[in-house]
Amino acid sequence: MALVIFNESWGIQQVMNDKDQQDFTVELYHLTKNLAPHCFVISNDGWEHTISDLATMHNYQETKTDLLTTYDDLLGTFIHKKELPPHTTKPLFVNGYDYSGQPLLLTEFAGIAFSKDLDRGWGYGDAVKDNEAFIAKLKGQLEAIEELSDITGYCITQLSDVEQEVNGLLDADHEYKLPIDDYIKLFK
Repeated sequence: MALVIFNESWGIQQVMNDKDQQDFTVELYHLTKNLAPHCFVISNDGWEHTISDLATMHNYQETKTDLLTTYDDLLGTFIHKKELPPHTTKPLFVNGYDYSGQPLLLTEFAGIAFSKDLDRGWGYGDAVKDNEAFIAKLKGQLEAIEELSDITGYCITQLSDVEQEVNGLLDADHEYKLPIDDYIKLFK
């Protein structure tokens, strides 16, 4: 289990350069770690970490090729040189903090919506028209993550539709959008 203190710099929008905000996240990290020493603690899920047990990234690129291109030299360019790869807008760590060997995870990706559901909300990127397109898109993304040896885990956005976000693997009533066998094949 991982405990997330902040997500995508919400509430700490200046954390990249603001020492007070950085110190605040560090203090909350230590407080959380003391309260739950058995859990992973993430200071700021998605980007702009200070101290975190897991180095987490968010990326909603839609294709295997795009994900592979973005993270091709994940450790070299993005993490150690702190150069932003294509389609990323925030660095992984804030100024004054560096990657120190934590597991790298893609903790938000996919977000695939069906075209038929767009009257009720939205998903990330282009909506798909049918099950086959959904499977192909998600399969490509999963294959990219598997091929990127520096990424050690992932968390899909999202398990079920919530409010206006119709990009879940399940609908708002927690019914499968695809036949269960399709999910089993995808996540085998």
